[in-house]
Amino acid sequence: MNTHEAGVYDTPDDLLAEFFDDPADREGVKREAERLAAEERGAPLVELRERASATREDVARRMSVELTRVISLESGAFSLSPSTFPASTSWRPAPRTS
Repeated sequence: MNTHEAGVYDTPDDLLAEFFDDPADREGVKREAERLAAEERGAPLVELRERASATREDVARRMSVELTRVISLESGAFSLSPSTFPASTSWRPAPRTS
């Protein structure tokens, strides 16, 4: 284990090694950190959908994607790229109803 200046580490692995001797523990911390980060990425999408009183199925239909894609987006397990949405999708907001 390397000695570091307080709070200064060359890599995230160095930080984890400072506190977790077992490599399996370090990997577990990394997995949990990624899970929490993914949850945070998807939370705003869930909030917006719920605020609109829409179901996941409604969103999938409006986006012209499979339900599993919406679930993936909401869980944060995604990267936004051109392949995220079908090329034929021309999304427009639904007309507002009062």
